[in-house]
Amino acid sequence: MIHSVHSQEFNLTKKNEIPSAAVIDSQSVKSMPEAKGNEVGIDGGKNVNGRKRSIAVDTAGYLICVFVHAANIYDGKAGKTLLDRLCHKFKIKKVWADNTYRGEFVTYAEEKYDCIVEIKNKTEKGFKPIKKRWVVERTFAWLTRNRRLAREYEKTPRSSETMVYIASSRLIMKHATT
Repeated sequence: MIHSVHSQEFNLTKKNEIPSAAVIDSQSVKSMPEAKGNEVGIDGGKNVNGRKRSIAVDTAGYLICVFVHAANIYDGKAGKTLLDRLCHKFKIKKVWADNTYRGEFVTYAEEKYDCIVEIKNKTEKGFKPIKKRWVVERTFAWLTRNRRLAREYEKTPRSSETMVYIASSRLIMKHATT
């Protein structure tokens, strides 16, 4: 469903509906007691007990792929699964990511999918938006406006992914009508 809504949005804006580049990142979300089992973990860097949402967005900031997993899974490892799902649907040529994806993820993307991964080094202190990467942060902000996505209420990661896709579809349809 998300891909048909995505295609309609790009037909309206006269852009190519098939993305060839993506921006990826992850967001840690606290889990409620309903989300139990081995799909929940603690993100030590952010001290969050719950799950992570790893997403890939196009250069306009619209969701193209999501992978929900335990928060204790390293972003580079989860990024491989996200990239597998993403490249199964699209021919992605370039990916922008942050420093947590450095290392084995870059090698994996280049060797398996012939995909260029651009990681911007953080050299300055304080907040400074990085060109191309800010769209994924904006998408997380858009998505967390949905009450259902503010915390992790779903019992399984798969149902959580579905909720992210539904929220993204609503967002794209809203943008298409304004």
